[in-house]
Amino acid sequence: MPSSPGRPRASGAQWPGLLCGTPATYDVLDALTRQLFAERARLRRWGLPAEAGEAALFLASEQHGFITGQTLDVDGGVVRW
Repeated sequence: MPSSPGRPRASGAQWPGLLCGTPATYDVLDALTRQLFAERARLRRWGLPAEAGEAALFLASEQHGFITGQTLDVDGGVVRW
């Protein structure tokens, strides 16, 4: 369903988790540490930047429908806090 004319579309935010190729985490860790992090994720792997991108596209699209004010955790099941 499209947004109402003249009204801004409310959306959510994305919280990306462990992603391959990110200089803040993956690229600075040694192989053993990368493996330990992956084992803590429910999906047992690091995410791909494209997977985070797909989530962002979903939130920016009309497909997000009636979702507002939510944070979408794109983290493979890693519980950090």
